[in-house]
Amino acid sequence: LLLLVAMHDLDACAELLLGAKADPNIADGTGATACFLAARNDAAKTLEKLLAAGADPNKARLSGATPLYVAAQNDSRRAVKLLVKAGADLDAPKEGGFTPVAIATLRNRKECLQALLEGGADVNRAYTVADKFTPLMIAAHCNHVEALGVLNQAGADLGQRDDQGRTAHEIAR
Repeated sequence: LLLLVAMHDLDACAELLLGAKADPNIADGTGATACFLAARNDAAKTLEKLLAAGADPNKARLSGATPLYVAAQNDSRRAVKLLVKAGADLDAPKEGGFTPVAIATLRNRKECLQALLEGGADVNRAYTVADKFTPLMIAAHCNHVEALGVLNQAGADLGQRDDQGRTAHEIAR
Protein backbone atom coordinates (compact mmCIF):
# COMPACT_ATOMS: atom_id res chain seq x y z
CA LEU A 1 0.00 0.00 0.00
CA LEU A 2 2.88 2.38 0.81
CA LEU A 3 4.21 1.88 -2.72
CA LEU A 4 0.92 3.10 -4.23
CA VAL A 5 0.80 6.02 -1.82
CA ALA A 6 4.33 7.02 -2.86
CA MET A 7 3.50 6.83 -6.57
CA HIS A 8 0.58 9.22 -6.16
CA ASP A 9 2.05 11.59 -3.54
CA LEU A 10 -0.66 10.86 -1.00
CA ASP A 11 1.32 12.36 1.86
CA ALA A 12 -1.47 12.17 4.43
CA CYS A 13 -1.82 8.45 3.74
CA ALA A 14 1.95 8.04 3.91
CA GLU A 15 1.95 9.72 7.30
CA LEU A 16 -0.76 7.35 8.56
CA LEU A 17 0.98 4.24 7.23
CA LEU A 18 4.38 5.27 8.52
CA GLY A 19 2.83 6.17 11.87
CA ALA A 20 1.43 2.63 11.98
CA LYS A 21 5.01 1.36 11.50
CA ALA A 22 4.88 0.55 7.78
CA ASP A 23 8.37 -0.29 6.52
CA PRO A 24 9.70 2.81 4.71
CA ASN A 25 12.08 0.57 2.73
CA ILE A 26 9.49 -1.86 1.39
CA ALA A 27 10.16 -2.81 -2.24
CA ASP A 28 8.31 -4.41 -5.12
CA GLY A 29 9.59 -7.34 -7.20
CA THR A 30 11.92 -5.08 -9.21
CA GLY A 31 13.50 -3.67 -6.07
CA ALA A 32 11.73 -0.33 -6.40
CA THR A 33 11.09 1.13 -2.95
CA ALA A 34 8.51 3.71 -1.95
CA CYS A 35 11.37 6.22 -1.95
CA PHE A 36 12.26 5.24 -5.53
CA LEU A 37 8.65 5.58 -6.71
CA ALA A 38 8.16 8.93 -4.96
CA ALA A 39 11.42 10.20 -6.50
CA ARG A 40 10.42 8.99 -9.98
CA ASN A 41 7.12 10.85 -9.78
CA ASP A 42 8.46 13.96 -8.00
CA ALA A 43 6.12 13.17 -5.10
CA ALA A 44 8.00 15.57 -2.84
CA LYS A 45 5.62 15.64 0.14
CA THR A 46 5.57 11.87 0.42
CA LEU A 47 9.31 11.63 -0.22
CA GLU A 48 9.97 13.99 2.68
CA LYS A 49 7.88 11.81 4.99
CA LEU A 50 9.59 8.63 3.79
CA LEU A 51 13.07 10.08 4.34
CA ALA A 52 12.09 11.35 7.80
CA ALA A 53 10.84 7.83 8.64
CA GLY A 54 14.18 6.27 7.70
CA ALA A 55 13.80 5.41 4.02
CA ASP A 56 17.19 4.63 2.50
CA PRO A 57 17.87 7.24 -0.23
CA ASN A 58 20.48 4.94 -1.76
CA LYS A 59 18.52 1.68 -2.01
CA ALA A 60 18.75 0.74 -5.68
CA ARG A 61 16.43 -1.30 -7.87
CA LEU A 62 17.72 -4.56 -9.28
CA SER A 63 18.94 -2.59 -12.33
CA GLY A 64 21.14 -0.47 -10.06
CA ALA A 65 19.05 2.69 -10.48
CA THR A 66 18.78 4.65 -7.24
CA PRO A 67 16.04 7.09 -6.28
CA LEU A 68 18.38 9.96 -7.21
CA TYR A 69 19.12 8.42 -10.60
CA VAL A 70 15.44 8.04 -11.50
CA ALA A 71 14.64 11.52 -10.19
CA ALA A 72 17.33 13.03 -12.44
CA GLN A 73 16.16 10.88 -15.37
CA ASN A 74 12.54 12.02 -15.02
CA ASP A 75 13.27 15.69 -14.29
CA SER A 76 11.86 15.31 -10.78
CA ARG A 77 13.46 18.54 -9.60
CA ARG A 78 12.02 18.68 -6.09
CA ALA A 79 12.95 15.05 -5.48
CA VAL A 80 16.53 15.61 -6.66
CA LYS A 81 16.93 18.50 -4.21
CA LEU A 82 15.41 16.50 -1.33
CA LEU A 83 17.62 13.49 -2.02
CA VAL A 84 20.77 15.61 -2.31
CA LYS A 85 19.90 17.24 1.03
CA ALA A 86 19.20 13.79 2.56
CA GLY A 87 22.72 12.64 1.72
CA ALA A 88 22.02 10.39 -1.26
CA ASP A 89 25.13 9.11 -3.04
CA LEU A 90 25.44 11.64 -5.86
CA ASP A 91 27.73 9.43 -7.94
CA ALA A 92 26.07 6.03 -7.43
CA PRO A 93 26.30 4.28 -10.80
CA LYS A 94 23.64 2.22 -12.48
CA GLU A 95 24.67 -0.80 -14.58
CA GLY A 96 27.49 0.28 -16.87
CA GLY A 97 28.52 3.13 -14.61
CA PHE A 98 25.90 5.63 -15.75
CA THR A 99 25.45 8.14 -12.89
CA PRO A 100 22.71 10.64 -12.00
CA VAL A 101 24.84 13.39 -13.59
CA ALA A 102 25.22 11.35 -16.78
CA ILE A 103 21.47 10.70 -17.11
CA ALA A 104 20.60 14.32 -16.27
CA THR A 105 23.02 15.36 -19.03
CA LEU A 106 21.70 12.84 -21.55
CA ARG A 107 18.13 13.96 -20.91
CA ASN A 108 19.19 17.66 -20.83
CA ARG A 109 17.72 18.18 -17.34
CA LYS A 110 19.41 21.51 -16.55
CA GLU A 111 17.92 22.16 -13.09
CA CYS A 112 18.52 18.60 -11.92
CA LEU A 113 22.08 18.73 -13.26
CA GLN A 114 22.72 22.01 -11.42
CA ALA A 115 21.38 20.61 -8.15
CA LEU A 116 23.55 17.50 -8.45
CA LEU A 117 26.70 19.47 -9.20
CA GLU A 118 26.00 22.06 -6.49
CA GLY A 119 25.58 19.13 -4.10
CA GLY A 120 29.06 17.86 -4.96
CA ALA A 121 28.56 15.26 -7.70
CA ASP A 122 31.63 14.44 -9.81
CA VAL A 123 31.42 16.52 -12.99
CA ASN A 124 34.11 14.45 -14.74
CA ARG A 125 33.11 10.87 -13.94
CA ALA A 126 33.09 8.75 -17.09
CA TYR A 127 30.80 5.77 -17.36
CA THR A 128 32.46 2.38 -17.60
CA VAL A 129 31.07 0.80 -20.76
CA ALA A 130 31.28 1.47 -24.49
CA ASP A 131 33.04 4.75 -25.23
CA LYS A 132 33.60 5.86 -21.60
CA PHE A 133 32.05 9.29 -22.16
CA THR A 134 32.08 11.92 -19.44
CA PRO A 135 28.99 14.08 -18.90
CA LEU A 136 30.63 16.82 -20.98
CA MET A 137 31.13 14.38 -23.86
CA ILE A 138 27.51 13.26 -23.61
CA ALA A 139 26.33 16.89 -23.79
CA ALA A 140 28.65 17.60 -26.73
CA HIS A 141 27.52 14.47 -28.60
CA CYS A 142 23.83 15.32 -28.06
CA ASN A 143 24.28 19.04 -28.70
CA HIS A 144 22.73 19.88 -25.32
CA VAL A 145 23.90 23.48 -25.11
CA GLU A 146 22.33 24.22 -21.71
CA ALA A 147 23.92 21.14 -20.16
CA LEU A 148 27.26 22.09 -21.72
CA GLY A 149 27.04 25.47 -20.02
CA VAL A 150 26.19 23.99 -16.63
CA LEU A 151 29.00 21.42 -16.88
CA ASN A 152 31.51 24.04 -18.01
CA GLN A 153 30.58 26.34 -15.11
CA ALA A 154 31.01 23.40 -12.73
CA GLY A 155 34.59 22.93 -13.92
CA ALA A 156 34.30 20.04 -16.36
CA ASP A 157 37.68 18.96 -17.71
CA LEU A 158 37.77 20.06 -21.35
CA GLY A 159 40.87 17.95 -21.99
CA GLN A 160 39.53 14.62 -20.72
CA ARG A 161 39.49 11.94 -23.42
CA ASP A 162 37.19 8.99 -24.17
CA ASP A 163 38.44 5.48 -24.95
CA GLN A 164 39.14 6.55 -28.55
CA GLY A 165 41.26 9.50 -27.41
CA ARG A 166 38.69 12.20 -28.29
CA THR A 167 37.83 15.27 -26.22
CA ALA A 168 34.32 16.69 -25.92
CA HIS A 169 35.26 19.35 -28.48
CA GLU A 170 36.29 16.68 -30.98
CA ILE A 171 33.13 14.66 -30.32
CA ALA A 172 30.98 17.74 -31.00
CA ARG A 173 32.34 18.18 -34.51
